Amino acid sequence: MTEEKAKEIIRTENLANFVMFENKHIGENKTVITKKSDIWEVFVTNERAVKSGVREYDNESDALEDFIERLKINKQLEEYFNR
Repeated sequence: MTEEKAKEIIRTENLANFVMFENKHIGENKTVITKKSDIWEVFVTNERAVKSGVREYDNESDALEDFIERLKINKQLEEYFNR
């Protein structure tokens, strides 16, 4: 997957609560993808902004697949609990 394709999916599926390749304060309840050197990291933050579920990848495509999958799951959970 490419970054452009990931952004397209985010727009068309109205995915939210994420931080994508930004060097800023992440905050709580976010799904995050970052890149440091040649390592991509995907994780979520909890209600105290603590990193959880950290996975590292050696290529962008696999990292973006995981990132998008986590965003979709979070959207499904949010919709379920807001019924």
